[in-house]
Amino acid sequence: MRTLLSPVTEVPTMYSPYIHVKLRGDRRVFSRKAFYQHGVFIDEKRAVGGGANSVTIRGCEAAGNCRVVVKITDLSTSEVNVQKAASRMGFAPQLISNVFSITNIVTIDAIGMQASKEEKIKYKFAVYAMDRLDMTLAEVLKQNQFIEADARAILDLLIRFEDNNFRHHDLKTDNVMLKIDGHGHRRWFIIDYGTAWYGGTDYTPPPVIDDAPAQSSTPRPSSSSSSSSSSSSS
Repeated sequence: MRTLLSPVTEVPTMYSPYIHVKLRGDRRVFSRKAFYQHGVFIDEKRAVGGGANSVTIRGCEAAGNCRVVVKITDLSTSEVNVQKAASRMGFAPQLISNVFSITNIVTIDAIGMQASKEEKIKYKFAVYAMDRLDMTLAEVLKQNQFIEADARAILDLLIRFEDNNFRHHDLKTDNVMLKIDGHGHRRWFIIDYGTAWYGGTDYTPPPVIDDAPAQSSTPRPSSSSSSSSSSSSS
């Protein structure tokens, strides 16, 4: 995970102090300053994807790299833990910022509705930034750019992914993405961990894996049957 160089404490006057995004079918309003303080700049008008509990938006980091996407996701899901583990192991794009939480706010200044300035919707969301990739597998296939080496790389990626105790539950051509570096090297990643789990348990924080032995489903013999078996053996 890269360390941001220069978090910004104040929002420039040219920008609105609020960020409006559509989440769960509703408009959510966040403080832009909450993002800036973590060195994350987003362009909320350039959403690149979203799901039932998240939205992904193009952005930049304070260090000046604008090949970044910023994901806002439901804090109650295990997605963040799985994403962090997958990123650390190289299955997912590299995380750029530390994960931080924000609260959806509603104020008269923000949306001009009848709401007290202190009123807040009690939804908290997790935010993290990661490297922006170039194309989905669907786009590569559509543009006839898929090569034999890609097939081997994706197969190897999926085998290693499952061997490391990950399960995705939503694998499709839109969730496998390609990054091409400046030298033309191609590398594939798995994205969108909203329904994934790691370590066999939805809420196991990485890198801890629950290695407790599974309890046997075979019913234990009753005390009467055990005593009768012991008497018969004697």
